[in-house]
Amino acid sequence: MLTNYVQEQPQLIVGKPMTGKTTRAIKELGEPIIMYANEIPTDSYSFPKENGILIEDVHHKANVDSILEIFRTYKGKIILTSLNEKDVPKKIKNRCKLRRQTGKISIGIIHILPHHRIHIFLNFVWFI
Repeated sequence: MLTNYVQEQPQLIVGKPMTGKTTRAIKELGEPIIMYANEIPTDSYSFPKENGILIEDVHHKANVDSILEIFRTYKGKIILTSLNEKDVPKKIKNRCKLRRQTGKISIGIIHILPHHRIHIFLNFVWFI
């Protein structure tokens, strides 16, 4: 019996560093399986489809065959990130829906208080 299953097209988020590409992908996926494009495991059949997959840095030495195998076999949501569109391999780019991440780096002016240590991590500031 045939079923009418439509697999969602993978998304490629492209943008400059510190514009929130990974944060946006994690918000959309929930708790994804995060991996880098040059370190994709060969066994992609055991990934749970509820979590989704986030593939980082597709512009840097991407393992194209493994990524295309994930596109063919994985039934969950797939999001890829890259710094620029032109360095993404053409085979991967043609299979993805392109989304551009725009925005400004959101690091504001921080006044340093005396006798306090300041820890800055992405957009969060902690005073100790």
